[in-house]
Amino acid sequence: MLIQSLTAKQINYLCAIADGVQNFASEEAIRKYAYGTSANIKTMRESLEKKEIIDVLPNRIEIQDPVFKYWLNNMYR
Repeated sequence: MLIQSLTAKQINYLCAIADGVQNFASEEAIRKYAYGTSANIKTMRESLEKKEIIDVLPNRIEIQDPVFKYWLNNMYR
């Protein structure tokens, strides 16, 4: 399963994406989603993009698979 190949911080970052967070480096987002420091954000984004889990678009980041996003929002949490 895809979720088993991810770290806890990557999963938390995906939850933030699924929730529509725009400013991932804000203190509020870092505290709420517990994905570590703002320096971790770039690394997580690049890793998840390389694994083809997210798309980084000019104005937003989105989860590629809508079913995975649904599962993350409604089943995982």
